[in-house]
Amino acid sequence: MLAKLCSKKTLFWGMAFFLLCIVGAITAYTTSFSVLIVLGLVFAGWVCIKTLNDPTFGIVLIAFLLPFERIGSFELGGITVRPSQLVGLLVLVSWILLRLTRKQKTDVKNPTIPFLALFLGISLISLISAVNLGRGLTVFLFEFFVIILSIIIPTLITDKKALKRVITALLISCALVSFFGMYQFLGDMAGVPSELTGLREHYTKAVFGFPRVQSTALEPLYFGNYLLLPIALLIAFFVRRKDLVSKKMRGVLSSPIFVIVVLTIACINVLLTVSRGAYIGLAVVLLLSFIVFFRYFISPKKIIPIVVVALIAGFALVQFIGINERDGLETFVEHTTNVSSGAGIEERFTTYYDALDMANRHPLIGVGVGNFGPSIAQNPYQTPDDGWLIVNNIYLEIMAERGIFALGVFACLIILLIVRSIKALKEEGDLFTKTVLLGFLIAFIAILVQYLTFSILYIMHVWFVIGMLVALQNMLLADKK
Repeated sequence: MLAKLCSKKTLFWGMAFFLLCIVGAITAYTTSFSVLIVLGLVFAGWVCIKTLNDPTFGIVLIAFLLPFERIGSFELGGITVRPSQLVGLLVLVSWILLRLTRKQKTDVKNPTIPFLALFLGISLISLISAVNLGRGLTVFLFEFFVIILSIIIPTLITDKKALKRVITALLISCALVSFFGMYQFLGDMAGVPSELTGLREHYTKAVFGFPRVQSTALEPLYFGNYLLLPIALLIAFFVRRKDLVSKKMRGVLSSPIFVIVVLTIACINVLLTVSRGAYIGLAVVLLLSFIVFFRYFISPKKIIPIVVVALIAGFALVQFIGINERDGLETFVEHTTNVSSGAGIEERFTTYYDALDMANRHPLIGVGVGNFGPSIAQNPYQTPDDGWLIVNNIYLEIMAERGIFALGVFACLIILLIVRSIKALKEEGDLFTKTVLLGFLIAFIAILVQYLTFSILYIMHVWFVIGMLVALQNMLLADKK
């Protein structure tokens, strides 16, 4: 029965792929860039077939696509659709179909599910208070989608082989977008038009005299937040590289040249985002890494390369920012150190006050998911040109939009993830898995700290980190048994 099912499934997807090629051939005669379109359709068809037959491949692909928020995305019905979301949807469909057709039970332990279900339930109830129900439902569905993916990840990433594929894809992607970020900065400084650099208009050198790197992400803040994960992993791999090599670890994960080069470029990119929040997150990663790996840093062989990376990143920042003489450096210092004045700072304090006021007036269920912006807008039903205002502090926004109980559940989820990670790290287990878990845990804490400066909850890489934390915990705790 299973063989027949598989053969029918293969036949179905083979026919789908054939039809896709036909569509591509027709398109080739009706549009320009025909070859690129056909190749794109064929590749997309292959990805669909591969992911639907092997959802673990989809998770690996998501790891690679995490930073592609703006470049690589497209608009559909007024909603920005990102490549990682499309692959995530394929993973979800494949995961459901495999459970139904193969009748496999999901026996992977995931203690986050009750908290996530409760958080989603409270969020749904909060829509009772929503002044703009359409926006509330849209935000809720996006959050529901990424949370479901975080639950699926531990059921698919269950062994070391799959884990290596995910981490390799993640770090290669980091290398590519980091080098692209360097091109973006230098290109804009050299006068290359934004159509070729990919920079949004308000992040070009026309604003500060130097560009703010966003690479393939939507904003510099989000790009810097994403980079915290690969940076934390790269530091962990560098510190433990000899131990990993002794365990016959091969490839880019154990290559000191790859690790040091990508770590340096990634750190430079964080600095070039000129984002205070990203700087805070990077500081947390460096501090926690130093504390966790303190005994490793005592060795001059370990500390000297790290110091060299820091010096190179700092020197590169000064040189790049100072390309337009002293004015660039002065503007940079003023922007990054001024935390008490300026339009952006004043707007943040205003939204903080508004959020606290909403939480005081609606303490139980808030004003509704995604309804902070509409609640303070002059017209709650018309999207402003610059988008809806957000609190720029996830914890205040949760309390304002969903109430104090939702914030409490969210806090319990965070505590659970941290405590369970520490418990797993204390167990005897595979060194590579423990190293990866340390990197993810450090990045997770840094992301939580940076969440004090922004408040979009349905960011894919945040929930990817959460799903991977549970997967890594399970792998180490399973070794105990």
